[in-house]
Amino acid sequence: MSDSSDFEVIVIGSGIGGLTAAAALSKAGRKVLVLERHNIPGGYAQTFVRGRFEFDVALHWLSGIGTPEKPGPLGLLLGGLGIAQKLSFIPIREFLRCVIPGLDITMPFGIEENESFLSTRFPKEAGEIKHFFGVMRSLAAEMQAVGPGRQPVDLTPYPTLRTYQGRNLADVLTEMISNERLRLALAQPGNYFSQPYPLISFNDYIFVFSMFLNYGAVLIKGKAQALSQAFVDVIEECGGTVRFNKGVSRILVKDGSVRGVLAEDGSKIHCPCVVSNADPINTCLQLIGRDAVPLWYLKQLSTLTAGGGVMSVYLGLDCPNERLGLFNHTTFLMREDKGDLSLNNAKAFDMLKSGEAFTSLPALGVAIANYSASDPDYAPPGTTMMSISTGTYGSTWLGLSPSEYDATKRALAEQLIGRAERVVPGLRDHIEEMEIGTPLTNIRYTGNYGGSFVGFGETRTIDPKRINTRGPLEGLYFTGSWVNGGAIPVCTMSGMMAAMAVMEDLSRGSGREPFEQVKALVEPGLKDAGELTGAGLRREKALMTTLHPGRIKLKVLETIEETSSCRTLRLEPVEGNLPLFKAGQFINLFVLVDGIATSRPYTISSPPGRSYYDITVRRKPDGFVSHYLLDRVKAGDVLTATEPAGVFLSNTLVNRTDMVFLAGGSGITPFASFLRQAVENRPAFAVQLIYGSRSPEDVIFQEELTEMQRRNPAVKVDLVISDPPAGWKGHKGFIDAELIHSLVGSTEGKTFFVAGPPEMHRLVDHALKTLKVPARRIKKEPFGPSADVTLEKGWPGISKRDEFKCMEDRTGKTFTAAAGDPLIVSMEKAGIVVPAQCRVGRCSACRTRLISGDVFIPAYDARRWADARAGYIHPCVSYPIGNLHIKLP
Repeated sequence: MSDSSDFEVIVIGSGIGGLTAAAALSKAGRKVLVLERHNIPGGYAQTFVRGRFEFDVALHWLSGIGTPEKPGPLGLLLGGLGIAQKLSFIPIREFLRCVIPGLDITMPFGIEENESFLSTRFPKEAGEIKHFFGVMRSLAAEMQAVGPGRQPVDLTPYPTLRTYQGRNLADVLTEMISNERLRLALAQPGNYFSQPYPLISFNDYIFVFSMFLNYGAVLIKGKAQALSQAFVDVIEECGGTVRFNKGVSRILVKDGSVRGVLAEDGSKIHCPCVVSNADPINTCLQLIGRDAVPLWYLKQLSTLTAGGGVMSVYLGLDCPNERLGLFNHTTFLMREDKGDLSLNNAKAFDMLKSGEAFTSLPALGVAIANYSASDPDYAPPGTTMMSISTGTYGSTWLGLSPSEYDATKRALAEQLIGRAERVVPGLRDHIEEMEIGTPLTNIRYTGNYGGSFVGFGETRTIDPKRINTRGPLEGLYFTGSWVNGGAIPVCTMSGMMAAMAVMEDLSRGSGREPFEQVKALVEPGLKDAGELTGAGLRREKALMTTLHPGRIKLKVLETIEETSSCRTLRLEPVEGNLPLFKAGQFINLFVLVDGIATSRPYTISSPPGRSYYDITVRRKPDGFVSHYLLDRVKAGDVLTATEPAGVFLSNTLVNRTDMVFLAGGSGITPFASFLRQAVENRPAFAVQLIYGSRSPEDVIFQEELTEMQRRNPAVKVDLVISDPPAGWKGHKGFIDAELIHSLVGSTEGKTFFVAGPPEMHRLVDHALKTLKVPARRIKKEPFGPSADVTLEKGWPGISKRDEFKCMEDRTGKTFTAAAGDPLIVSMEKAGIVVPAQCRVGRCSACRTRLISGDVFIPAYDARRWADARAGYIHPCVSYPIGNLHIKLP
């Protein structure tokens, strides 16, 4: 995008707050541009794929939708924008299960239903329960009269709001409810605030609790990604523009007013209004610059702290949830200390923030979300998807070194799984896929200050401090969790507030009066406030640069000949240290070959912990990049690559078994990294490598593999030659079921890791199925797209040499693409720069919209459900079978 001034409003970031603001403004006829640095929309409202599971990042459930007969506030808002009409909602049966020492109850939806249930369960406290829910009814009615997200100046017409204004959850519940277990059970909705109960506003707690009870909760068909995509579709249908892989590096300011933005690609877009879905601290210090932000606003931000984050363990299980005895959608497991059931949990939060309880069992409760209990189609047939979460703070994680970070998150994940096994016995034995998220994960993907899930910590406390949707500069607005707090219903409200403020100001014409009113309201209370130092933000940026630098410059230290057709490039950093990596991860090399900009992923074959990366390149007869790397690259050359990525590795929390590595060709490289590390550290389990090659001369690392086996009795290496020379006395043929059985024996208690070309995967998939190896004991890493896509199941039968005309909408370029080549290859040859990383359909970096035409997509592609239905493809594994019209996001 070149410099332009075609827009009235630019929205920075496509979290739910930003998307809501953009949808409302576009629907009102305003010219809107959304700029998102990630390759998909949603912020926390998105999904990711691991194996055959697609996980929700943060959408546990969604409240406020209601029913057609009784629509909730969120249902009305989404319906008014045209979003709800694009979605299917799946109702959740019951509110939540609460497990605390001496109590295990499942609470229903509905205020009357809950009152009746709890009164039956606690007959002695029936009067107290009736009073509690009576207060809830009154508060809910008064809040509805005031309007969502609004704070009345005069509380006279609202006696219940006035009574409990400034009261905290712990004190009020302690006064109302005498039974400590009942009291703790009723407090559970307060866990979503990520604050100690004594600091949570009772009124805000009732707002959340009553929303659930009055309108129930739902899941979304297609998960949170479907919701975010529906917003994008509405924005574009109404004339707005949404751009991905296009972040903002600067907000342009002159004379105290916004003038537009400078995008990360260097283009300037001029406009009078910018709505920032980024947090205000990053917005002011990074995007605007301290010198251009008024002092009073920096002081206001200095009084605010990042709210709590979440540590989550995402699990894909190889059996139905019923088999594990887990029937509830939501289960809260409270702390195990039987001697303290009070609501004064401030000490637990202090311990988390200080790090005192950081490496012990979670100081707070644990939430289990069992999605499959509500939606049988949420996970593949016969499986279950769930998450286990607990509260934490980004500040503590930021104090860890990179190596400590990995070890700590795995240790805490181990403990969370152990806690969950209190109600899900045998859980660990059914884990097929696992991923761990921490506040640092949140910072990496969203940039949110402190990795907070809820915005500023003070937003919903008894003495709330909230920023206004209008910022300190004319034309600057904020939206998202940092305005009104976290959760999708609240973020959509903040988006509507921002949209209304923008439309009001645009209709009025230029003028600073509304922004000066914000200053007049806030500044008098800041006399004793210090100035925002930005030290925490600098620490975040430094750690993220170390952990996830994005792209890195690598110098070729030396080239090592492995075979006649294979060479290792040893790469060292041009400056600084290399990012840490795990055995099995890869880097994606960017190269310019004969004027064509392209890239290729290569697994790191050296062991973790070295001061260099080794990548081992095998020449492909029809290769493009392999010839370049082997014939032209020499010592001293500098290459650009991504940071290490990929999830093909031995997860010690899941794979507590002997391991069998099945490698084909250059698929040996991830196993070489693992084995080199294992020889040094002595593996806890036996490791057997079965390595298939065409001839003995093609075996990469042959002498080293033989030495590894000699030095370590836990390592066994078997070479299999498909085209053996005369006199070859080793194993012959292919890695099929008969061969695996003869070499491995019983497959019971073994995990199989498969790496090699797709052709090898097809053979091995059949073999492992024949041997009845369960899916959770099979981990795969395809090496590149199919050498011959016509052999893939479902190929339509056309010649791979057939060519089709293609047009890319953003660049306006037209080009010809062969059916047998991945579409990304033809795009790159046409001079179209395509973001790419894995090039096997898993990372979604190359995500592109198919406007018209047909492509063939192999079964191993890992598109999100919502992407597939919205017409997005991964060009790295999409093959044209007709003329195409496509559009880069």
